[in-house]
Amino acid sequence: MITKENKNHHKLLYFLIITSVSLIGLYFQNKIHAEDLTSNNYKIIDATINSSGQVLNSSSYKTVTAIGDFSSNPRYYSNSYQIKGGTPEAFTANVPLVHCFETDTNGSSNCSNGPSYLNTNGMVTVCGEFGCYDKARVEIDTQGNPSDTLYSIEISKDNFNSDIEVIDPTSRQPKDISQKTTNDFMTADKWHDYNNSFGTGWSHSYNIQGLKPNTTYYVRITALQGDLTESAPSPVLSATTSVPTLSFDIDIAPPSNSSVETQPPHTLSMFLIPDTVVTSNDSIWQDLETNLNIGLQVTVKGLHGGLYNSIANHIIPSQTTDLSTVSEGFGLQKLSTNQGYDTSSNTGELSTINTATDYNSSGNNVGKIETNENTVFSTNGPLYNGKTDSVLKARATNTTPNGNYTETITFLVKANI
Repeated sequence: MITKENKNHHKLLYFLIITSVSLIGLYFQNKIHAEDLTSNNYKIIDATINSSGQVLNSSSYKTVTAIGDFSSNPRYYSNSYQIKGGTPEAFTANVPLVHCFETDTNGSSNCSNGPSYLNTNGMVTVCGEFGCYDKARVEIDTQGNPSDTLYSIEISKDNFNSDIEVIDPTSRQPKDISQKTTNDFMTADKWHDYNNSFGTGWSHSYNIQGLKPNTTYYVRITALQGDLTESAPSPVLSATTSVPTLSFDIDIAPPSNSSVETQPPHTLSMFLIPDTVVTSNDSIWQDLETNLNIGLQVTVKGLHGGLYNSIANHIIPSQTTDLSTVSEGFGLQKLSTNQGYDTSSNTGELSTINTATDYNSSGNNVGKIETNENTVFSTNGPLYNGKTDSVLKARATNTTPNGNYTETITFLVKANI
């Protein structure tokens, strides 16, 4: 009999739509010379500015400002516009946007500056099917700021009511906003860096870590273009971290039927022929998934340490050996492993399934199933859609007592150590 543990198992899009800006009239005090101001929506004739004025224009409007026309507040802004005053030397960076903030996206992504697998398949290719429980990916929409503009990433668990932290660029972990300095600003390229091309010591597709599991986080971004010119914060995006999870499922089916789902308790039968190594007709299929950074391991143990005949009180012992070379024996052999998102295909940062040497064999070589636990499979990190296929092999002799031989085999999945 084989025991089984069954599997247990936000994205806000902000759209900014500016339909038009209609300017009726502007009044300026100091007139020196005339200039025609035109746009697709209006025309202002004979507007004049003094020597310190600025002409601001875009494809939808043109306006003139002069120092002293506005109050002492250097910025006028709403959800749809921002007007700035002063000379170019007092330039304030454009308010950036949060391009993406993701923890558990699966099959798609709003990110575009990371590696291709993350941009296409989402954070499951970084953290496993259940998403990340302690890390996230953030990308910055610079809103046309120069490439040397610096940015800070602020994060909160209560939408910036009282809990406000800033991400430290070195550790990529949150720290209290009171500790924020100009050292907490980096260019967008450095925040997005995956290949460590800037030598910042950071080469991961995620760029925020140290988060708490099962927690909703809110992020916003500010821009800095010169000292004392930090922009207003960006609009906020939120994402929720997952919980640390292991998923494990066993099915009994022929080696060709990897997708079959069977219900416990499981029974696998073998008909022993004297002096012949017999292989089970069915395989032991195992589905494995985890988002644990340290990965998982699967162990096996038996109730008797071999095939046991209670009537004859005889055991065909389980041992790590080539069954062709012994008179009696019993053990487990791995046939195949499937990695799900396979790192060799550049589709993720996920771990591969490692098979212990005793069980990673061919021919009639098997690994033992004794009363103590032995590790059969393991991973060094998260795993998505992993699957293994193993068979049982046994050998008896002409002197082996007749009768029914049984063994209760237990597979256990746990965090790697």
